Amino acid sequence: MTEKELWINKLQKICSQREMCEADVYEKLKNSKLSVNEIKEIVENLKIAKYIDEERYVNAFVHDKLYLNLWGKIKIKHALMHKKIDEKLINKVLDQNIDEQEYLQIFLELARKKMKTYMKENDNQKKHKLANFLVQRGVEYDVVFRIISMLFSN
Repeated sequence: MTEKELWINKLQKICSQREMCEADVYEKLKNSKLSVNEIKEIVENLKIAKYIDEERYVNAFVHDKLYLNLWGKIKIKHALMHKKIDEKLINKVLDQNIDEQEYLQIFLELARKKMKTYMKENDNQKKHKLANFLVQRGVEYDVVFRIISMLFSN
């Protein structure tokens, strides 16, 4: 077997076990002894055989980062753009796959848990720290302010 065939088999196995985007595959292949044309050919063959599907990858990435890592839309979008995924595809998947009410509930619950750690601070300090925490998670500013107003409306 040639090195190219070995890489094709290896990548087919990896891609059948977990979703990968083009950038992930290029990253795996960059230290190989393959030529640039061979690498491009391998990636194209994986795309044709549906081992690599950007939309499927983005769907899985968005789901995992939102529900498992509790990342907001901004952080998810930046991570995907870093992987050179098309911004239109990212926006489409974010709009289709994330229910706004559910999204608000996820981060409202996270904010309630985080607020319990701010016992010694006054309300203004709590609001500031909570806003910073949510922004670092990648939550949009309008959602952050809605959550803060919901928590401090008592």
